[in-house]
Amino acid sequence: MTNWNDLPLTLSTKQTAKILGIIRIGTVQKMCKDGILPAAQMGHLWRVDRDRLRLMFAAKNAATLPQRLVETEFLLRELAGEKGASGQALAEAHAAIIRACELAK
Repeated sequence: MTNWNDLPLTLSTKQTAKILGIIRIGTVQKMCKDGILPAAQMGHLWRVDRDRLRLMFAAKNAATLPQRLVETEFLLRELAGEKGASGQALAEAHAAIIRACELAK
């Protein structure tokens, strides 16, 4: 379990990937670029806002399980529709969503 107060106020994509349980840093970068994660680009680097990420998890926790499943299915379908979306990328996205829901508990 993540102790949010021990984390810096802005997280690198590597730190964010570790929190979300994502293997590929590129997946986190894409989530930042697409606005899925609360992030800002600084030069070629992305920084994720720790407190907004935590609030995002809290909001996910407030949602009912059926809502989470619908959201997960929507995101996976969106990724599947993108050119070159692989089974590995979809599996990582699904795992990240599940991990986010678990962290919110």
